[in-house]
This record gives sequence, C-alpha cells and structure tokens, in this order.
Amino acid sequence: MLFSTSFSLEHSDSPFFVLFVSMAFGIIFSLLFVEGEIFKGVLLLGPFLVFCWLARHLLPNVLLFFFLGFSLSFVKIDHLMLEPGSIVEVTGKVEKVYADDFFLGSGSAFIDGEWKKLPFRIIVKSKKAFMESEVPDSGMIFWAVGKLEKAASFQLSLDSDMRGFAPPIGVDRFTGNLRKDIENKLEKYGLSNALIFSSFFGSKAKLSSQLKTALKKVGISHIFAVSGLHVGLFFLVINNILSLFLLPYFVKDSFSLMLTAAYVLCTGPAISASRAFLMLLLYVVFRIIDYPQSPLNILGLSGIIMLVIAPFDLILPDFQLSFISTSGILLYIMASQKKRSFVVQAFLIGGAAQGATLPITLNLFGSISLMAIPITFIVVEIYLMPALVGTLVLLFLDLVKLKPLAFALGKGLEFLSKLFEIAILKLSELSPMLQLKPPYNYFVAFFVASSVASLLFFFAHSEQRP
Repeated sequence: MLFSTSFSLEHSDSPFFVLFVSMAFGIIFSLLFVEGEIFKGVLLLGPFLVFCWLARHLLPNVLLFFFLGFSLSFVKIDHLMLEPGSIVEVTGKVEKVYADDFFLGSGSAFIDGEWKKLPFRIIVKSKKAFMESEVPDSGMIFWAVGKLEKAASFQLSLDSDMRGFAPPIGVDRFTGNLRKDIENKLEKYGLSNALIFSSFFGSKAKLSSQLKTALKKVGISHIFAVSGLHVGLFFLVINNILSLFLLPYFVKDSFSLMLTAAYVLCTGPAISASRAFLMLLLYVVFRIIDYPQSPLNILGLSGIIMLVIAPFDLILPDFQLSFISTSGILLYIMASQKKRSFVVQAFLIGGAAQGATLPITLNLFGSISLMAIPITFIVVEIYLMPALVGTLVLLFLDLVKLKPLAFALGKGLEFLSKLFEIAILKLSELSPMLQLKPPYNYFVAFFVASSVASLLFFFAHSEQRP
C-alpha cells in the first residue's frame, strides 16, 4: 500500500480530495483539447487511467467530476478565444503585484467592438504609465493596451505599451483603506522596514530589487505568500484574545472568522490566502454542526469550490504551489505512523511540501536553492511567526490604548526585521543554486521529487530516525 491504512484511495476518508483531483484532470484535458495538444493529452491519459483504477470504488463520481471540470473549462474558454500576437485593450482589477511593471489582473477585453469578460487571469507587463509615479497595487483598476504573448502553457501575457490606474472601488476600496490604516499604525510605532508589511500582507512589491533577488537565491520567497500559516495564526490569535471576554464558542468563532475574512481580503486576496480561509471556514462549520472531516477532505472540497468559480486558476503557479504543497504536508501527516520530536517532525513536513512542489518550481524557474528546506524551517520559527504574532499583538495594544507597550514592541519588531534583512543578504552570497534548462529540469525534478517522497515514506513507516 502506498500509505498506511488510515489513508488510501481504495478506502479513503477523503473522497472530496479524490474528486478534486479528478476535476483538475478534466480541466487540463479540456485545455489540451482546445490547444490541439494531442500528444500531451495521450501522455496524460496514462496517469489518469492509473488514478481511475486506484479510485475505482468512486469511479462513477470520479468520471462525473472529470466531465464537470472538462465542461466548465471548455464552455468558458470557447466563449472568448484570444490569439497570441493580436493587439487588445484590457481593463479590470489588479489581482497580484510582482513588480512595478509586472502584475496579474482580471477583467474584460475589447473584442469586435464590445467588452467581453476574460475567462482567465492575465499577466500584464507594462513599459510605461500615463504618469511615471503610478504604480500598481492589489485591488486597483487598471487599463492597458498591447500585444498578447504566450507566457507559458495556457497562460497569456499582455506586453503593454501604455497603462493607467484608478483607485479601487467597492470592497477593494474598503480593504485598501483598511490596509493603509494598518500600515500607518505600524509606522506610528516605529516600523518602517518593508519586510514587516510584506510578511503581514503577503506582498513583495515594496521590497527592494536586491532583497527580492536575495530571497529567491536563498529559496524562501514563498514564505511571503499569505497561506495557511498566516491565516491560521491570525485566527488563533484573534480567537485567544476574544477568549478573555468569556464569549460563547459560536460568537467567538464567528467574530474571529469575520476578522480573518477582512484580513484575507486585505491581501488581494491571494489564491493561497483564499484557499486557507476557505479551509478554515469549512473546518469551523463542520465543527459547529459536529460533523468532523479529515483535513485532506476539506482541502479537496475547497479546491472543488474554487475551480467551479474559476476553473482556469488551475493553470496559475500560485494555485498549483498552494494546493500541491498543502497536499504534500497532509499526505505525509496521514501516512506518518510514528511520533517524533517537534524539530524532526517540522523538518520532515517542510521537506514534504518542498518535495511535492519541486517539479513545478523547476519547471517554472529552472532553478532551486539547495538550502531552501533548512532555511525555511529556521526562518519560519525565528522570524515569520514572531513577526506575524507581534504585529497582531501591537495592533491589539494600540486598540486598548497601551501605547508604551506598543512602542516597545514596535522597536523590537523593527530590530528583528533589519536583522533578518541583513542575514538574508549575507546568506544569498553563500547559498548554492541548482540551475537547469529544459528538458534537463524536468528529468531532475522527477528524480529529486521521487527521492524526497521515498525518503519521507521510509521515515514515516520505519523505526529509524533521520
């Protein structure tokens, strides 16, 4: 058996996860069909048939969700076909900012004399703006015109000659003002280092180019993506603070969820943050109705909901990295049969996430940091968690008017951030990188991922200590 008796596709307590994977297969097959990639479709057919055999007890439902994914994708992609090389005008909302001239957006394109909604998110690369001082931010309204290019498989980018921005509207305006208010409060207590804002809101836009490059070399850029750690910590800290007021569980959980939802919206919301909040929401709902579910089942249900709403998010690196890393962690935990020390267990969990996402990382970037796993573990413990919890406590101290304590905590967080920045810049000079070009990166990714998976499986089922 691939996993212990607590988890297998043959007798799974996580059917929604199986159906989520089936739905993802359907979307991929639909995209391959539309693109005319027959050879890739044939290659993918083998893994899908193996998956069907492993999940044969759910085969009718597996096929149903496969065709659901295929149909959702096919209908939406057929609604608006854009050819690379064509000149289009696009307007919509900035979803995620990678750099001042590089962001992800969603919205509509002006085609054949009318505005048509884009079924997918589009990467916008811009050369200049109407005003040189204009820089994108999550939630802002953008307008751009330029030539469409194929950035990756099924992913289009707009090489824009001109762009313009307008302030956010509706909910995005509220969350943008809330984010700005929080930033002003942090600055009032002496926090000026951009790392604190990036750690809390999950945006690297304010970081210097030198620091962004250093984070990539060290292999820890992913810790600035708001994910389960950020959302879970936010919920727990808020929940514990509310416990001081002796509120009923239902009221406490509901209010904590509302504040966590506002925090997630302030992040863009990022796909990883949306996934984490949806999992948290489902977990709380199932707990309230006393119908406990396995974490993997909740992950699968979250994925199904997100793909029904936006099936083409499946092709985005953020979606793939978020779900695959979380799947790797949960599968390792469910397969593990032995209690270990916190340090060893945390290291192996980090290894499971890194091993699961390694093929995608090599495919997208062609490089990996050989120090990523140990440094990620250290950074999360000594910087990220203290920074997140400290920021929340500082905001609480400001709320209850304990300003002297807030100033003291702000100075401590500022010192921690500056120390972390210096350490990362120094480590980036020493961190070894593995750089590969296609097709070598695919073979190495498969080999390393298989090796890591085998090693983790061995430690999960043996009495040996790593």
